[in-house]
Order: sequence, then structure tokens, then C-alpha cells
Amino acid sequence: MRTRSKTASLSLAAPVGGLNAVDSVMRMPQLDCLILDNFIPLPDRLVTRPGCSDWKTGFTNPVERLWIHSNLLGGESLWATTADGVFDCSTSGAVGAAAVALTNGKTIGLQFSTGANNYLFLVNGTDTMKQYDGASWTSVAVLGATATTNYSFIDSYRQRIFLVRKGSMNLEYLAANAISGAPTSYTFSSIFRKGGYIVATDSWTIDGGQGSDDLFAIATSQGEIAIFSGNDPATWTLKGVFTLPRPLGPRPLFKYGGDLLFLGESGIYPLSKALQSAQIDRTQNVSQKIKQLFTQASASYFANDGWQIIAQPDIPLLLVTIPATPNRFQFCMHPETGAWTRFSGWDAYCFGRKGAQLYFGGEDKVSVVSGLSDYGANITCPALGAY
Repeated sequence: MRTRSKTASLSLAAPVGGLNAVDSVMRMPQLDCLILDNFIPLPDRLVTRPGCSDWKTGFTNPVERLWIHSNLLGGESLWATTADGVFDCSTSGAVGAAAVALTNGKTIGLQFSTGANNYLFLVNGTDTMKQYDGASWTSVAVLGATATTNYSFIDSYRQRIFLVRKGSMNLEYLAANAISGAPTSYTFSSIFRKGGYIVATDSWTIDGGQGSDDLFAIATSQGEIAIFSGNDPATWTLKGVFTLPRPLGPRPLFKYGGDLLFLGESGIYPLSKALQSAQIDRTQNVSQKIKQLFTQASASYFANDGWQIIAQPDIPLLLVTIPATPNRFQFCMHPETGAWTRFSGWDAYCFGRKGAQLYFGGEDKVSVVSGLSDYGANITCPALGAY
């Protein structure tokens, strides 16, 4: 006697929960994924990430940083730095000659307004400081009696320019609204107990703007972060010193909404938690759901250059560049849901955003994020949902 087999259809919801590297396979929520590449987990569906195409071609060295200059009328220009120099990438096509020479493309940039003009400054701890006034680039050899080749980081806070002396615990700052003159030095050796050196600084405020409640964060190579309040460095108030994992890369701090994110070797931490507790809870980092994947990447590629956080509000996405070898990739989070995914196929050394458009630097070109393919090739999107 022959028996008939019975079949039934089953509808599965799209795995919009994103990557999950915390729960075991058998305990994983139905909407989460073991693998999710090149999909963006929106609140109600998955969509393929955008593609990319050539923007500026013909570089002889990798494009290691992208920077934006905004003029007083609101126009923006895009600049790339390589080991050859600074290049104008505001329009597409073949790259021209360097606007100013460099020997190290791993620059740190600052756009600073004096009220009379907007300037873009670049430092790298090797070359002299470069200054762009909207029309031309110049080299600044010294500030006061200090050679600008000594500065590894540049930032601004309360209308003052701050500079980090490379390999030290010393900050130097200029007078309010000044772009030249003799800087005042301030040492933090007695504040940070673990040693190391200052890596980066950034200003932030809980309301997301700029005002009397602005704070100033200073991060060291050993993962200590000091938070100050006040207008004049001579009368600053220390809000606290907090310990986190070691920072990843020379740009571990990133303003995001009303918070300041810290990119450390075991995840991304919002510094707003530091003001709510005497100790930052390491289990409450933004990337907790992919912590195992993140820590594996940081352990393998900690020393590589290219770690970066950037936001793309139009999608929206929070994107973290992982400088893996041989192929770099990105972890990306949808901020409304906290769902994570991974982007592959973009071998990006750095990212930059001019207006609403996202760009990234590569081995020999700058690419623009747009379209439905990667340089004309299909975008491969593997996914494996929870069982």
C-alpha cells in the first residue's frame, strides 16, 4: 500500500535582528543571524547594501584619510591624504598633482572657524602642520617655538585649538579663536595612573549641541579617559577618570547624537555611561551583540591602521571599519534597532562623508558609495538565520 507524503508551507520572518555572537545556536532568537553579509537589517525587512564606483583614480599610494573642508558659504571640498601628499577629490576623474606634499598619509584633521574664515588643519607627527584656508594650502613649521612635526593629534574645544605632543601626556593649546601664536602647555601625567600617552581628545555634550555644558574627553593609549568641564584649561574641573579597554586606532572617539562613542579593543562604549556611574559597565557596550566577533577582529588586527567609526544618517547606519588583512571589512549597526551586519567587498582604508554622500579611500583610488553594484560586479549577500 502506497502512502502519500504530506508537505506544508512555512513562512519565516526576515532576520531583522541582525548578527548574534552572544547566544548559543539553540537559544538564539528566531529573528537573529549567525551570518549576515551585505544586508542592512531595517526594522521591517532586509535590504542589500549600496554599491560603489570609482570616484578619483590614479593614486600611486593608498588613500589613508579623507577630510572635508566647508567654506563660509556652505560649499564643501573633499581631500585625500597619502604618503605623497594632500589631493583634491571634490570632483570625479583622474587625480591631479598633490596640493601640498606629505611623507605620511595617516593624518588627523580639524576644521576650525575663527569667524573670519574656516580652516582645515592636518597633522601626523612626522610632517609639518598643513593649513588650508579655502583657497590654498600652506605649511606651518612652528607654533611659538614648537616645531609642528611634534604634533600627532589636533582638536578644538571652546573656540581653542588643542594639540597633542606625540608620545607624551602633554597637551598644548592656543588662545581663543587663534590659529597661530605660542601655545600653552598642560601635562596630564599626574592624572593618568597607567602610563602610556595621549591618543585623542574630543568635545561632547549630552544635548548633542555646543554650549555651556560641553565637556572635554582625553583618551590614552592604555584605555584611560579623563573628562573635564569648564571654559579655560587653567580652571578646568575634572569630572572623573575612567578605565576602558585600549583604544583602536588614532581616532577612537566619535560624536554620535548626544553621546561620545569610544572604540576600544572589546567594543564600542558610550561615554554618557561614565557620568552615570563610578565605573563604566563593560557589558553595556553598543556592540555587545557581536562582542565575540569584535574582540576576535581587534585581537587579530589591533596594530593595523584604519580603525574608524563613521555614521551615515541617510540609511541610517553606524559603520566601523575593520582593517583586516588581506581584505578589509566593516561592521555596521542600524541605530533604530541595534541590529548588526557585516559589509564585505569594500577594501576601504578610510571613510569620509561630504554632505549626504559617503566615500572611501582604497589602494589606488577614492570610491563613492552609490548604485546597485560594486564597480559593475554583483553584490554577494550570504545570510544564515537562527534555527
